Amino acid sequence: MIFEKNFTQKILHTDIILSNKLKDIINSIKLNTYKINNNNFFKKDSFDELKGKFIFSELNNYFLKLCKHLQYKKYEVIDWWVQSYKKGQYHDLHTHGSDMDKYSFVLYFNTTEDSSKITFYGPGYPLLTFEGISFKPKIGLLILFPCYLPHAVDINKDDKRLILSGNLKLIK
Repeated sequence: MIFEKNFTQKILHTDIILSNKLKDIINSIKLNTYKINNNNFFKKDSFDELKGKFIFSELNNYFLKLCKHLQYKKYEVIDWWVQSYKKGQYHDLHTHGSDMDKYSFVLYFNTTEDSSKITFYGPGYPLLTFEGISFKPKIGLLILFPCYLPHAVDINKDDKRLILSGNLKLIK
């Protein structure tokens, strides 16, 4: 089932079943350590392209359902990365661009009660004041949102938060 949260833009979210093979692939991806979080955004290893093909073949039906819900026919993967958060790590307020047909996603692979939430704000934030919409992470939660929505991840309080994130171009 797909749910919508509307405040200024549509944010879609759904719960999906993660196969053990998909979990193993995500957990096998080497992450680079940075101050605010750990990820493979800037540097992927030679096997990540093959892993990405498997990941998106596994997730294809979920993304197609979300596309249809937004009245798009298909999508293309622009980029993707895996990100983990240790205790005290976070992600500053940011966007993923400004294209109207570009959507970003977050899929949770590991969380605990202490995993930090993600909060979305309306376009123009922080110059324009908007009350944010937050999602408490849970394993299998897939969130799709317009790339231009400002969002941030609070300071994490565990060592378990693991996500797959990326950007998709939706095609009419």
